[in-house]
Amino acid sequence: MFENILIPIRPNRPSTWRKALPMAVSEAQRYGAKLHVITVTSDVDPEDDKKTAHDVARDLQELVDEQVPGGVAVEVQIYKGATVHRNVCKAALERTCDLIVMNSHRPDLRAYLIGSNAAQVVRHAPCSVLVVR
Repeated sequence: MFENILIPIRPNRPSTWRKALPMAVSEAQRYGAKLHVITVTSDVDPEDDKKTAHDVARDLQELVDEQVPGGVAVEVQIYKGATVHRNVCKAALERTCDLIVMNSHRPDLRAYLIGSNAAQVVRHAPCSVLVVR
């Protein structure tokens, strides 16, 4: 049913992958799908300014090596930009993904006003979205 599964994560924030990554891996194993693990770094996040692109790529690859079993085809990619949801949808289009798996958190006031990344992805994704809480 699924051939390409996308999961956006932040390697340094386990809340973005602790529940969603095992779910994405399980679906990839079930369908023999390729897993596309991406992270989006922001121009406005001070935490991102402290790390080079090489550091982020290393952290992402280390996490994938630790968490994704050897039999799963996986590709990692870094996107740069302030809008996470746009980059997630862009990645899904570029990779012809048929499923996006992502974590969501309890929304704060800001998320109610402008929408969380997960809510934006659900609205604008070119494919099915599985939101894990």
